[in-house]
Amino acid sequence: MLVLGGLRIGTDRADTNVFLKARIGGLRSEAALRAIPEPGSAHYAPAYASAYDIGLVVERRITKRLALRVDAGDLIVSQRAATITIQGVRIKVPAPGIEHRIQLMAGLGWRAKPR
Repeated sequence: MLVLGGLRIGTDRADTNVFLKARIGGLRSEAALRAIPEPGSAHYAPAYASAYDIGLVVERRITKRLALRVDAGDLIVSQRAATITIQGVRIKVPAPGIEHRIQLMAGLGWRAKPR
């Protein structure tokens, strides 16, 4: 699960909106390996990471209520170090570093109150 919050700055014109976004939050992975008590078995637990989303959004009105929206961004994920127990021996696994997940999304939006 990804949870982000932040701000956006941009222009709001009659037919086109363009804005930059900067958001910060967290990412939860449901099943990270935590232990291998014996060969052939494994225990999993949630893992958490910091997440940052930086990007650009362009929204073009097609009609007074309908708009086409394109959202491009870089989701930056910073994983934490972990400890895994293998047959009673605790092993520290270093943080894998920073991941960049480039995202491009497009969709249609509907305004309840036209401008």
